[in-house]
Amino acid sequence: MQNLDLCQFNDFIIGKIEYDKIYFEDKFFVSGHTPTELIDKAYKGRIYRKNNHIAIDCSAAFGNPLGCICLDTFEEFYVP
Repeated sequence: MQNLDLCQFNDFIIGKIEYDKIYFEDKFFVSGHTPTELIDKAYKGRIYRKNNHIAIDCSAAFGNPLGCICLDTFEEFYVP
C-alpha cells in the first residue's frame, strides 16, 4: 500500500500501472491511455473496474464505444 501524501506527480504519469496491485485501500486509481482489452480481454470496449482501479480507455479510436463513468455513482455510460 502506498501513502498518497508521499507520492510525487511523476509517480502517476510515468511508468506502467500494475492493475493486479491495490495502490490505495480507500481511494480509486483512475487511468486512461492503456486500452482496457490490454488489461483483460474480457473488458474489450468496456470500463475496467477491479482492485480499486478504474481504467476508462475503451479504444474508441479503434471502433469501440467511448466509455464514461460518473465518479459519484459509478454508473457507466457508453457512446457508440
